[in-house]
Amino acid sequence: FYTIINLFISTLVIDKIHTRHNKLTLLIVTDKKDELIETLHKRIYRGITIIPSIGAYSRQEKTILMMVISSFELYNVLSIIKEVDDKAFTNVFKSQAVYGNFYKHRLD
Repeated sequence: FYTIINLFISTLVIDKIHTRHNKLTLLIVTDKKDELIETLHKRIYRGITIIPSIGAYSRQEKTILMMVISSFELYNVLSIIKEVDDKAFTNVFKSQAVYGNFYKHRLD
């Protein structure tokens, strides 16, 4: 019985540490850039790069927001995006390496 509890707790700790170090890059195509940026900055401590863009098919002007997060933050960020702009297109991919200023949260 204690072995199962120990295994469960060890798995939780390792998972939390491991996901904290995995970085993801998000490309968010949105029509609500100002509102989305403001909401993300209030709830997530991450930088956001604004990239003006034009849709190849629609020829409509859009904005791409690029941000790097830990995989631990993904669910929260996707929830915020859906809350602010449910029509936003979001591409999430693994980042091989991140150099520069990337704020790391303390483990709570």
